[in-house]
Amino acid sequence: MGRETVFTAVTWDAGEWPILNPVRGKMIGWPHAARLSGPDELGGLTANYPVVDGADDIDSFPPGSSLLVHFVHHRSKVEDAYVPSPRERHGWLKIVPSISNLTGPSSPSIISTQQDITFLARRQTASLFSFSVDLVFEPQVGSEEEAGITIFLTQSQHIELGIISQGTGKRKTRALRLHAASSGQPNASRLEPVIQEVPRSWSPDAPIRLSVVAEEDGTYVFSASSTSPAGKPSATIVLGRASSGIVSGGERRFVGTLVGVFATTNGAQINTRPATPAYVRRWKYTPIAQEISEGEYGYI
Repeated sequence: MGRETVFTAVTWDAGEWPILNPVRGKMIGWPHAARLSGPDELGGLTANYPVVDGADDIDSFPPGSSLLVHFVHHRSKVEDAYVPSPRERHGWLKIVPSISNLTGPSSPSIISTQQDITFLARRQTASLFSFSVDLVFEPQVGSEEEAGITIFLTQSQHIELGIISQGTGKRKTRALRLHAASSGQPNASRLEPVIQEVPRSWSPDAPIRLSVVAEEDGTYVFSASSTSPAGKPSATIVLGRASSGIVSGGERRFVGTLVGVFATTNGAQINTRPATPAYVRRWKYTPIAQEISEGEYGYI
């Protein structure tokens, strides 16, 4: 989970040093609610915040709504890249592709507007979890335009399942692509790219549900489903399994892994028309269990 700050019980007798209970995988503390509410100590206002390690269950993004406070971006947030409930798709979150992809440009030390990454994520807070979003995306320019979900640690260590386009004209089809960047990691952690055409039986008007599940410590399973207008998944394609070793440090790891969505033109500068936006809703993150010692899980 990266560097964590935790509560632990302390005894502190007068005139003595404080004694902290050892921090272990399983600890006795006090229950907390799904949300914290009460006066805001900084502004004196009433606040109502989700607990960071809780679940996300966001069916829609209403007009004028704000992104949750525990959502994060890479570098600064480009406000225009995230539009809740745009006019053309009420209740969806419009995300506008960036030129840079998750790996970024070839010279990451030079910060420019072309380095802004359209990337919205939350922290992975449980060893075992599931995450999914419904995505509407009709890429127009081969494999240049791409949108999907990602497991992200650094710009050189991430895994993503995206939707791309293949072919041209009437032969153009959508495809699912599972690929990763695993710089600095052993070959055993590498992931060979997987590209699979979206079945023609999947309605182009129906969202595609992209999912990743950590069903065991050390492995992420990526899949895609067609959905009905009511949001019910039908046929499911399992694209593959990826080792968590890809996002397990090796390059100055100070924070934990993130899980979220992205959209990019993969370095292509599109001048003849706007980049094709992607639309997201039904954002679901469910913590399942925390590994408290090797092979032992505390289920949530």
